[in-house]
Amino acid sequence: MILDNEAKAAAIGEKEFFHHNADNLVFVSINEGVGCGIIFDGKLYRGASGNAGEFGHIIIDSNGPQCHCGNNGCWEALASENYIVKRYLELSNFKQELTKDEIYQLGKNGDTNVLNIFKEIGKNIGIGLANIINSLSPELLIIGGGITEIKDYIYADIIEVLKEKALSVSLEKVVVEFSKLGNLATVYGMANLVFEKSINFLIRGDLNAE
Repeated sequence: MILDNEAKAAAIGEKEFFHHNADNLVFVSINEGVGCGIIFDGKLYRGASGNAGEFGHIIIDSNGPQCHCGNNGCWEALASENYIVKRYLELSNFKQELTKDEIYQLGKNGDTNVLNIFKEIGKNIGIGLANIINSLSPELLIIGGGITEIKDYIYADIIEVLKEKALSVSLEKVVVEFSKLGNLATVYGMANLVFEKSINFLIRGDLNAE
């Protein structure tokens, strides 16, 4: 059996099918939550617990909203699509509960409140990315997940924060981009894991081959 979370699989998909030459990359998946997959020296990095990449729970504002993990001000609590929905509900004085797709469409139609939320989320995403750049110094940082639906509205704010917060020596070595595989990154990654597992079994006869 092959199990992996969405962000880790997506990192493999990006590496194997699109960025063959990138040996140090981080894939940041922003959907209802925030997860990361890390490729270190050409291989997926899982850490001692197998849970490496939980950057969604770095704290970017100790006075921020409570995260489901129990801490306050986690990156995930301030930069996910869930935050966009909750923030819009707050700005509408809890009178209008919309889906994130409906909110995205309002923003694209020029709704001022939503555009302000987009700017806010872009800056919050930028803070978390700066932490990743400062700590891991990847050569490639890919943003994927549902948040790519509004990439044109948040990219400038992300880059502005990175220029302010990221260490220049690391920032000048990293390329920051949105996923070109879109929602298929995870599918491609899982396909690669299955393929590698099958090849290892054929060669070594070992179902548990890594």
